[in-house]
Amino acid sequence: MSTQRPNQGFIFWPVGNGDSTTVVVGPGITFQVDLNHLDSADEDGDPHAPVIDELVSLLPKVNGKPYLSTFVLTHPDQDHCRGFARLLKEVAIGELWFTPRVFREYKSDLSDDAIALKKEAERRVKKTIQVGSGVSSGDRVRIVGYDELLQEEEFKGFPKDLLAVPGLAVTKLDGAERGTQFRAFVHAPFKDDATGERNEASLAMQVRLLGGGNVGHALLLGDLSYPTVKRIFDASKAEDLTWDVFKVVEKIGPSLPGFPLQPRDCRALFEPIDYVAFKGLSDRGVVDAVIFVDVKSGGAVLQPNQRKIKKAVLNHDVSLLVM
Repeated sequence: MSTQRPNQGFIFWPVGNGDSTTVVVGPGITFQVDLNHLDSADEDGDPHAPVIDELVSLLPKVNGKPYLSTFVLTHPDQDHCRGFARLLKEVAIGELWFTPRVFREYKSDLSDDAIALKKEAERRVKKTIQVGSGVSSGDRVRIVGYDELLQEEEFKGFPKDLLAVPGLAVTKLDGAERGTQFRAFVHAPFKDDATGERNEASLAMQVRLLGGGNVGHALLLGDLSYPTVKRIFDASKAEDLTWDVFKVVEKIGPSLPGFPLQPRDCRALFEPIDYVAFKGLSDRGVVDAVIFVDVKSGGAVLQPNQRKIKKAVLNHDVSLLVM
C-alpha cells in the first residue's frame, strides 16, 4: 500500500479493530490520532495498512527525520497505541496529547507500547515543569481532561495553558498557532469519568480543518459508549457537533441508524466480538435467535480469532453452560 499525502484532509487507515487517523492540516503539519500498526500488514494480501511505514513515507522531513507535529492518544488500549515504541524511534514527534488517565494506569495493565507512551509522557511532563510553556519541539505536551491527580506534588508547576478540558477549543499545534487552518474542540473526558472504566475516559473531540474557503469536520470519539456519546450531544452546541466524517466507534453501533437489531436486545462483549444479540427478547419476551455481532468500518475484516468464532457458529459448535 502506498498513499499520497493530501494537501489537507483526513486519512482513516484500515487497521481492523482499533483506530489510526491521520489529519493533514497543511504543508508540514500533521496531527495523528491513535496508532494501530499490525505486523501482519507487511504480509502480501493483508488488507490492513502498515501505518508506521505509511507515515514515514508521508511525513515531511525535518533535519533528515520524518516529522509529526502532534500525536494524540485517546486512551491507552493496545489497539490505539500499537507500534508507538517504534514510531517514537523512527519519527520526530513535536507534541504529545493524552488524558491524565495515562498516569493512573499500572504497568501490569498496559501493553509494551502503552508503557513506552506513558514513560514518554512522564518525561515530557517533567521537562515542561522545568522549562515552562517555552519547552521545545520534541518535548512538548498537552494534557486533556480533569483529574485530581494533577493536583499532586509531581505535577506542581505544570503550565495551565497546556491543560485542555471539555468545552475548550485548541488551535495550537507543537507550539505554533494554526487557527486559520485547524481547530480541535474537546468534548471528553468528563470530570466524573476520569477514574472510571478506561474506555469512558477516552479523549473525544471535533477536529475542524479550514482553508481555501472550505471547512471540513470530523468527530473522533475514541471508545466512548453510547451513554457518554449521548451526553456529549446533549451538552454541546450544534457547531461543535458538525461532522463530515464520523469515526464510528464499535460501542455505539446498536444505536446508529440502519442497525438491523433492537439496541436493547444487544449485550456488549467488545472482545473478541462486539455484541451478542438476543433477537426479540426486549419487545416480545422471546428469543428468535442468538446472534453474534461485530461492527466494522473502513474496510475492516474479521480478525483471525473472530474467524474461528464464525467457524464454530457455522459448525453448530455452540452450547449453553449452566453452573
